[in-house]
Amino acid sequence: MDLEGTDGRERGEVVILGPFWVSYPEMARLADATPVILPTLISDDFLLNPKVLASKLNEKSRLLILCSPSNPTGSVYPKKLLEEIADIVAKHPRLLVLFDEIYEHIIYPPAKHISFASLPGMWERTLTVNGFSKVGIGDQCNIGQLLEHPFVFHKNIVLILFWMLHFYLN
Repeated sequence: MDLEGTDGRERGEVVILGPFWVSYPEMARLADATPVILPTLISDDFLLNPKVLASKLNEKSRLLILCSPSNPTGSVYPKKLLEEIADIVAKHPRLLVLFDEIYEHIIYPPAKHISFASLPGMWERTLTVNGFSKVGIGDQCNIGQLLEHPFVFHKNIVLILFWMLHFYLN
């Protein structure tokens, strides 16, 4: 990921939806990026308004972090809303999506889990974060996984290492 910053160029931006898991902004800073917080509203079930996202993305936007089901709100993104977000992402060729779906098995009907990478054109643009500690194995099993397209992996090795470090330290 070309987050820039260490060589004097402008720093890339990581778009994070609030409320958010406490480590997201610090992970962005560790990758030498600027965290940009987009608040969500309780009246919208803490789900992102696509118009707000479209208005905040710019040429420095490099990564959008989505979490569904969300930690800490529990909100689950419906497929239609994810498709609207994917349409916006598709208009920004340098923007990737880090989709944290570690809570995919902790949802309640009628909500259904949809992986962002399963949407048309998003496999190559998505870093999927998941793990084993939330699926009944127990919270002592701190093994995580990151799935992504091989081309994306090559370009994002620094960010991937920070995520691996996060799972190691927690």
